[in-house]
Amino acid sequence: MCIRDRYQRRVHGGGKSKRTKKVALTEVKKKDQGTKLRLVEKIHKFMSKYSNVYVFQYKNMTTKPFREVQAKFADAKFLLGKNKVMQVALGKNEASSHSENSYLLSQHLTGESGLLFTNRNKKEIKEFFDQYAATEFAKVGDIPSQSILLEKGTNAFAKHSNTIEPYLRKLGLNTTLDNAEIILNQDYVLAEKGKPLNVEQCKILRLIDLPISEFRILPVAVWNKKGSYQEL
Repeated sequence: MCIRDRYQRRVHGGGKSKRTKKVALTEVKKKDQGTKLRLVEKIHKFMSKYSNVYVFQYKNMTTKPFREVQAKFADAKFLLGKNKVMQVALGKNEASSHSENSYLLSQHLTGESGLLFTNRNKKEIKEFFDQYAATEFAKVGDIPSQSILLEKGTNAFAKHSNTIEPYLRKLGLNTTLDNAEIILNQDYVLAEKGKPLNVEQCKILRLIDLPISEFRILPVAVWNKKGSYQEL
């Protein structure tokens, strides 16, 4: 046995385990292809069932408010998936368009996007989403629309147990305990308008129960099965 053969057996556990890994990778690829195909088929099914297809963009989405929106549209279907796969389903150009002009929606499937299939008219859809917003706790990277200042003294954490004081110091706050009260020793800029939030800031905002982000859905374009298309 040559030195390279011994090395391969030691690292890979022999030829048999290498073959097993290759099969596993193939299975993963097949599974991924199957998932993409099912998404395409689902889009085509909904395009046949519903009169209108909207592309919407969203920000600060979490499960609970999105489910509440879905409940208000029980007669419709929302779809989230990989943008490139949804583009394939609609068509990327006129030649590959699944239905007349459906490919025109694909240009709007960028970033955080999804599809809404519905028989409701454009006026009703636009009015609902123009008015809808749900407050959410901020996530890392969110950009606050206003600055937030925690003033020094006892007010900032008056409602909290003094046992969290060491944790506050770990988060970067200058705090001490005095007569079992948490003292913030200096003003603390918790958020700056227009500046992305970091991990510590988000943890403090959640700790003081202050949601500052908004979950919104913005319809940006609509296609009708008769072939009409419009940007909103």
